[in-house]
Amino acid sequence: MTEIEPHYDAGVVGQDRLAGDDAGDPFGELPTRLEGFVVDGDGRADWCLVQIARAEAHKRRRGTIAREEIDRWQSWQAKQDKADDATIERMTGLLRPYFDQLKATGLIPKGRQSYRLPHGRVGTRLHETKYRRDDAALIPWAESLGLVKTEKHVQWEELKKRVAPERNETGAGVIDITTGEVIEGLTVEQPSARIFEAKADMD
Repeated sequence: MTEIEPHYDAGVVGQDRLAGDDAGDPFGELPTRLEGFVVDGDGRADWCLVQIARAEAHKRRRGTIAREEIDRWQSWQAKQDKADDATIERMTGLLRPYFDQLKATGLIPKGRQSYRLPHGRVGTRLHETKYRRDDAALIPWAESLGLVKTEKHVQWEELKKRVAPERNETGAGVIDITTGEVIEGLTVEQPSARIFEAKADMD
């Protein structure tokens, strides 16, 4: 098997590439093209970090492009919506006198509040009263009627300082390290573990 030598150019880290463009990646599709490649020295280890840095740069750039596109489309949407809102307002303004005329001439039966047309209806509906609330001033009165709901929340950031798992495994119970008491309602979801990671520090 031919020896695969580390190959990278620090000058191209984070370079732009389009989907399917392998020009910046000497191994193309890494999972399939790296078979037999082993990190056996600092050169190859550093090459792996360069690949991580390049991939992270691609992710950052892709995120920037996505945000810019979202902003552009939202701006376009807002402009188009403004024009359509103006049309809706204008058409609604034209329909209101016609509806009033139908009511006045008796073509809409008494008690009915709408008139059906092939592509919809025109009519009136009742808006409920809206209130501006000052809860600080309102609470004493509402509390006297028993109409104040108090919600309880665990202060988890403080509480977790005094707990520990009985065993470092999923589903294990949790104890109060001060009293040794097993705590109801608390179990280990994910045990603690030291996880290997590779951090690339190239920009």
